[in-house]
Amino acid sequence: PLDPAARPFLHDHRIDSVPVLPGVMGIEAFAALASLAAPDLRVADVADVEFLAPVKFYRNQPRLLTVSAVIRPDGTGLVADCTLTTRRQLKGEPAPRATTHFTGQVRLTASKPETEKDASADGHPAVTAGHDDIYRLFFHGPAVQVIDEAWHSGTGAVSRPAQHPPAASTAAEAHPAHHPRA
Repeated sequence: PLDPAARPFLHDHRIDSVPVLPGVMGIEAFAALASLAAPDLRVADVADVEFLAPVKFYRNQPRLLTVSAVIRPDGTGLVADCTLTTRRQLKGEPAPRATTHFTGQVRLTASKPETEKDASADGHPAVTAGHDDIYRLFFHGPAVQVIDEAWHSGTGAVSRPAQHPPAASTAAEAHPAHHPRA
């Protein structure tokens, strides 16, 4: 179970005052689960992620999340087809309602993944959105404010990570499988 009162990344990630699981933390759960299935392999890629429904923590109450994976061979590595679901008892319904929130694939490999760097991140553009501008628009509180500035580049966007990112609140957050807050 996840408790918004005990997890700053939930407490500081709200929509209309309701804590919502950050998508990146769902992706981290996928990477962590896949890594448990094959601890000798490394996460090489997370792909085909679909955010189907937000995980809301109504009345600031804890919720039980279920993360599952079906592991299959993929060349010299493995692919984990992952799903994050919850069950919630709604008034007037005889059985709890199951909701699939996120799906995605985690590719595991024996080789160390190469770090990619986008050349458009080099230099400093004339027009940027700074930390305060970014978080005036987005609903991220201090525990999930991980970007110092962002700018337009070609058909996409580039961001510079925070020089001093927020501290992790648990050992699992301090040593993630896929660095969700980086």
